[in-house]
Amino acid sequence: MEVYALCVLVLFLKMLAISCYQGFFRLRYRAFTNPEDAGFFHRDANPRELPQVSRAARAWANDLENIPLFFVLGGLCIAVEATGVATTWLFCTFTVARVMHTVM
Repeated sequence: MEVYALCVLVLFLKMLAISCYQGFFRLRYRAFTNPEDAGFFHRDANPRELPQVSRAARAWANDLENIPLFFVLGGLCIAVEATGVATTWLFCTFTVARVMHTVM
C-alpha cells in the first residue's frame, strides 16, 4: 500500500511539473493563444503555441490516457489485498516508465 501511495504521489508531482513547465514558457515569453490571458499582459494573442508548450501539452494528454487507469487498477490491487513482489514491481515499473516517457 505504501508503494502504491508513493507511486501516486510521484505521478501527481510529475503532472504538476508538466503544468509548471508550460506556465514557465508562457510567462517567460508572454506568449498566450488565449486572448483573455494575452490581454492580461497587454499583449496580442499568438496564433500558435510555443513549441515547448505544445510538447508539454502532448505529454499531458498522454498522461491523461494512461495514469488514471493506473490509479484505478492500483486501487483495485489494494482493495483485493494483492500483495507481493510482482505488484510492487509493476507499480514501480509503471511509475518509472511514465517519468522517463516525460523526460524523453
